[in-house]
Amino acid sequence: AVLEKLDARTAEAVRDLFAEAAAENTTRSYRAALAYWEAWYRLRYGVELTYPVTPEHVITFIMDHVPRQVGDGVLEHQLPPEVERGLLEAQVKKMAGPLRLTTVTHRVAVLSTAH
Repeated sequence: AVLEKLDARTAEAVRDLFAEAAAENTTRSYRAALAYWEAWYRLRYGVELTYPVTPEHVITFIMDHVPRQVGDGVLEHQLPPEVERGLLEAQVKKMAGPLRLTTVTHRVAVLSTAH
């Protein structure tokens, strides 16, 4: 969906980048990560994802997904419940609750590569 909004040269560069991926699994994980970003952004902000993504939006993404301690061993993340429901319904998120830090790191790295 995002590639269709890019100018032809940029879209081709993105396609080339994905074609260079060493393994089919890498390409699949990149596509899944970008699909997640697109769904999260649309649900969180009510508009389609556009590049470049602002640092504020990246920080919000991280805080929405990474748990932090808020009391006596209580972990919490700030993903709004309606956004989480939408991600689950769209089947880009498999389980309710915070993501693993490695998953969040991967998704931010994929976004960086897409930039």
